[in-house]
Amino acid sequence: MSSTEKNSRITSVEDYISELLAKAKYKDGTKVFPRVFTGSIPPAIKSEWQSFVWVDITEIYDYDGYAVCSANIYLFAKPVGSLLEKNHDLLDTMEYCVYELIKKYGDNDEKYYLLKEWAAQDYDENRQMHFHVISIGVTIK
Repeated sequence: MSSTEKNSRITSVEDYISELLAKAKYKDGTKVFPRVFTGSIPPAIKSEWQSFVWVDITEIYDYDGYAVCSANIYLFAKPVGSLLEKNHDLLDTMEYCVYELIKKYGDNDEKYYLLKEWAAQDYDENRQMHFHVISIGVTIK
């Protein structure tokens, strides 16, 4: 089995993105992304959670010697205030950290090359949380 075959498994890409997100820390050492989920979004959200991340890997296309896919990173944050306004500060910090991780690690890994594709935002009625989604193009070496 080639390294590209092993690295292009969905779980391998999920693990890599999760490990990358775990590197983001505040100045006091606490994690920016304390809850990262892969595979499927959690069906229930604990009331004490202020945020969580869901990593969704799209189809992986295998080419001769490399593979490509997208990693959609959903950044969820609880609304703030009595009017349940979008938590701009938290979502902005989370989004900034994703971009910084891409900038720092996106082109210097032996297995993966990362590039921002697009970003969007929405509100999840079921979980009553705002979210930003960042789609990252992943080239698997």
